[in-house]
Amino acid sequence: MFHHFVFELLHQLDRQGIQPLKPDLVAQAVTYIREHFSRPITLESIAEDLECSTGHLSRLFKSKMHTSPIHYLVQIRANRAAELLMQTDATLQEIAERVGYPDAHSLSRSFKKYKGLSPIRFKKERQQHIQGQDQDMPQTKLKYAL
Repeated sequence: MFHHFVFELLHQLDRQGIQPLKPDLVAQAVTYIREHFSRPITLESIAEDLECSTGHLSRLFKSKMHTSPIHYLVQIRANRAAELLMQTDATLQEIAERVGYPDAHSLSRSFKKYKGLSPIRFKKERQQHIQGQDQDMPQTKLKYAL
């Protein structure tokens, strides 16, 4: 009975010229990466979960996002690591584990490739930049003086 219903529904859609929407594979891959970046991810695991081939996924992703799925994953991880560096006092090992790297060394190497600085230097420079902005703002000085 169910199969008959589905067949009839698809037949009516076809007669009316309505094509069912195909899921946007790249959008699904982006969502998957954003939701699972803290786990070990490979191109194969993404393709398997999205039920497509690695080559097809890679070609579509590159044409739409202008980067590979794995490079996109590295960007997401580096950005999240940068946030954690600035917002927490977590160690590099703790941050590495939170963003999907097995150890601090792997995080540092990847972070430096993407951000151009080691995580520690990135944090120092950001803190100095923020402190420099605070010194330029008279309201900040007054607020603390009161």
